[in-house]
Amino acid sequence: MNVTIKDVAKKAGVSIATVSRVLNKKDRVKEETRRKVEEAIEKLQYRPDPIARTMTGKESKSIGLLVPTLSNEYWAVLSESIQDELWKRGYSMMLCATGDGDIEKGNAYLKAFVDRKMDGIIVGCLCDKPLHELETSIMEVYKNGISVIAFDSSLPGISSVSGDHIKGAMDAVQHLINLGHREIAYIDGSESFQSVFGQRELGYRYALNRAGISVDEKLIRRVKYGVQNGYEAAKDLIQSGAKFTALFCWNDLLAFGAIKGLREMGLRVPEDIAVVGYDDINAASLFSPPLTTVRQPINEISVSLVELMMETLENKDSNYAPRDIKHYMKLVVRASCGYALSALRT
Repeated sequence: MNVTIKDVAKKAGVSIATVSRVLNKKDRVKEETRRKVEEAIEKLQYRPDPIARTMTGKESKSIGLLVPTLSNEYWAVLSESIQDELWKRGYSMMLCATGDGDIEKGNAYLKAFVDRKMDGIIVGCLCDKPLHELETSIMEVYKNGISVIAFDSSLPGISSVSGDHIKGAMDAVQHLINLGHREIAYIDGSESFQSVFGQRELGYRYALNRAGISVDEKLIRRVKYGVQNGYEAAKDLIQSGAKFTALFCWNDLLAFGAIKGLREMGLRVPEDIAVVGYDDINAASLFSPPLTTVRQPINEISVSLVELMMETLENKDSNYAPRDIKHYMKLVVRASCGYALSALRT
């Protein structure tokens, strides 16, 4: 049998309105009365109905998180980290994944967040699609008084947290250039310059141009990210007759697949081809050879997203100016890119 607020009131010997005031922590209640109500709640193990609370205009203490996928370890770990940060602040989280940027799913999940009266929503990027394709739904969220924070995406008037992926990619490619490589291939997983992750290709191009190296379009493959696609793209590069000594991949999953494909084509990593990934998921350090990659600061990103959300919620009724926070990536050098090219060839 479910315990109701009426049961708590009867046990504590107070009115239902007094129990409500204690639960909502809004109005002043005598300390002795508050203690009686809290003891009754504990003895009866009463838990307020979160849906009923939202229907009466109270905070749900819940935040929605929309991400493109959970099959990539990066997004799964980031989601858990955000959940942990929200939990520390007394909030629960509802998580939805669009399936690599499915706009129809994205719109449906945003509507579900509104229907369930989330206090706020964190909207992750759609990987290969610009976030503005969800703008109509996001504006509907605003109309319902729900706060929104964008991650690795940008929309006018919305606070955001993002990574400097241009600089991260430039650092990765510059490292290969410093090792003596000039023919550097690239496997892209965003399929579009329109998304924030198209910045990784821009970083690849900028690094080559800065070093006086012409970008060879024959050394670029665009695929949906994933191990299998990296495998097929690497084999296609070799079968096409393209000449390259190093390979930069849009994420670690593509790099794992690419290394397998290169090996099947009779090439060694890093002796014949140096490989660099992006994200630094947990498997990167355990792979053979351990993968050189660009690390995203997941914990710091999570803290920024949640702190921005708390700021937005606290200033919902004021003229709060949106903020944009940028995080910088770190190159993690491991064995997959080897030594200087001259040393490998001796």
